[in-house]
Amino acid sequence: MTKVLMALTGAKDWVLKDGSVHFGGVWSPEFVFPHDEFVGAGYEVTVATLGGVPAPIDPASLSLGLQENDESSVEYQRNYLNRPEIDAILATPARLEDLDAKDFDV
Repeated sequence: MTKVLMALTGAKDWVLKDGSVHFGGVWSPEFVFPHDEFVGAGYEVTVATLGGVPAPIDPASLSLGLQENDESSVEYQRNYLNRPEIDAILATPARLEDLDAKDFDV
């Protein structure tokens, strides 16, 4: 079986040079669509973050304006992220530093 490692950020926000705080997190389509394709292809997918901290979704990544006003795409992503198994994966990812890249094909 093909093994895939998806390394995601665990950062909830960024502090910019001027000291202001900007939301951070995983860009939804960059997780949802590849993850769905990998799982659909029967691949074994491991999601990991540094320290195994939860992988938050950047709220801006689900805004219509940043998704070319494609309501069906945003709705699909929201539904995907609301699945209990996906919520669990993002809430309790593997610790990236405990994994060996040699154990993965992708």
